[in-house]
Amino acid sequence: MNIQTNISRVRWMGMIALLYAWFNPLFQQALSVLESDATQALESLATLESLYLLATAGASVKLPIISGIFQGASETLQEAIQYLSMANVALILNILILKITHSKVVLSALSIIWILSFKKSWAGFFVKVLIIGLFLNPGLSLCTVGINFINKEMKIDAQDKLHDQLQDIHHDYQQKEERRKQELEARKRAQLQEDKTKGKEHLGLGQKVKDAVSGISSDTGLHVAEDFRLTKKAIFVAAKRSLELVLNAFSTILLMYFLLPVGYLWVGFRLFKSMFSPNFEVFNNGQNKL
Repeated sequence: MNIQTNISRVRWMGMIALLYAWFNPLFQQALSVLESDATQALESLATLESLYLLATAGASVKLPIISGIFQGASETLQEAIQYLSMANVALILNILILKITHSKVVLSALSIIWILSFKKSWAGFFVKVLIIGLFLNPGLSLCTVGINFINKEMKIDAQDKLHDQLQDIHHDYQQKEERRKQELEARKRAQLQEDKTKGKEHLGLGQKVKDAVSGISSDTGLHVAEDFRLTKKAIFVAAKRSLELVLNAFSTILLMYFLLPVGYLWVGFRLFKSMFSPNFEVFNNGQNKL
């Protein structure tokens, strides 16, 4: 089989692939997959940041045994936020690359390259460039849909688990925090009533509240510790569990949406490099060896 026959066959196969790239029925599916995962990751990130703010607020309590627990939890949550942020960057980059390769500018450029491949003296060069372009579109769409298919078949649902369980963790903590606030308000009212019976009616309302909150009538440390008995363990468990879930999701996203696409692009780079090597003879001839 001579070189011109190779070029002719690849050129017409390229035309079929180019027509497919223009209409690319898998593009919207691939884009939906990536956008759905990115949306879930952003929502999970918002949940983690909310938990982090709650933990940071608890760390400001002036009682070492309480502030230490919340400080440790806030550091764990900050680590989880960093990992999830990196995973989200990988997803957004995938979306951007997919949109760029499917843009009309890129598709028009590929169409022009296909037309130029009929120029005999440069046919081999333009056919090579066309192959690389088609490797990106529709290649990347096929790669993304294939990755999602593997994800579903192997039931790798780390993203869904992360999103749903973080919501549960946040809801559980909020319930405990609300209960803590209700108990604190009840204690304030009881303290104010007690102060009133002890002859503190002459004090202003602001001073009464201050006395009640600071626990002047009893041991302040015991009061604060009692206030946070529900939430100090909850925030510790929430932070630890959140980090476990994020690391699991991060590993999955790193593999599915970074390592595999990078591997795919690396294969494309090797193909590009080999095709433009002087030793590549499939499309090279004596007139246009590159």
